[in-house]
Amino acid sequence: MNWFGEWLPWFAVTIIPGGLNTFIAYGELAERCKIFPFFQPYKIPGVWLWGVIQVFFPAGLFWLVASLAARPQISSSLIIEAIAFGIGFTALLNASITIRAHTYSVKPIYDRFIQIAYIAIRNSRQGDRALEFWGEVEVALHQSPDLTEGLRYLEDYFAVEASFALRPDDYEARLTEVRAETDRSKQAKLIKSLLQKVRRERLCSMLWRFQIGDGLLLKYFPNRVSKTRIRRRP
Repeated sequence: MNWFGEWLPWFAVTIIPGGLNTFIAYGELAERCKIFPFFQPYKIPGVWLWGVIQVFFPAGLFWLVASLAARPQISSSLIIEAIAFGIGFTALLNASITIRAHTYSVKPIYDRFIQIAYIAIRNSRQGDRALEFWGEVEVALHQSPDLTEGLRYLEDYFAVEASFALRPDDYEARLTEVRAETDRSKQAKLIKSLLQKVRRERLCSMLWRFQIGDGLLLKYFPNRVSKTRIRRRP
């Protein structure tokens, strides 16, 4: 315990870049996992592995680069250096890092570990549930009596999303492709691919507007929908 207490100030500085990097990198994780309609990160071991890598990989590198094993004075400049290292870690991966006069390329190692984490996330139970869900959505879209209202709502949704996006995708072209498609099976696949980009909290109401069966909504959104609350369609 005394040993840990002696080293605690330097451990605390080391965690700064790891914590900042994890916070920044979570945006990419959330985007990749958008296809999981019922994403619960704390229940997926792969996400925990991802978090450990995102924290300790930059933390370990900073420990070596800043020579914290020598216990340098904890100063404001050291803390600022740790903050800058965490914020710019992604950019640092694309460059070589010098440690004790030796130059290393760490990106291949980092990418390999992150890929292992993503594979674990993909192969999780939530990944299986996502496959089942989107398969049923495609069937429901194919059987829907009218897709007009849903497409109109989807167009409005992406118009709002695009106004806040730094790099908006060309959803208008994809929606035009959907409307021009005469084969209902292909049209259902195209709509499904667009729905996979919709934020989870909007997905239930979005599906409802495509006039899919009430059974699917009740099966996957029991807390959002009930038999007594579903508005009956003509």
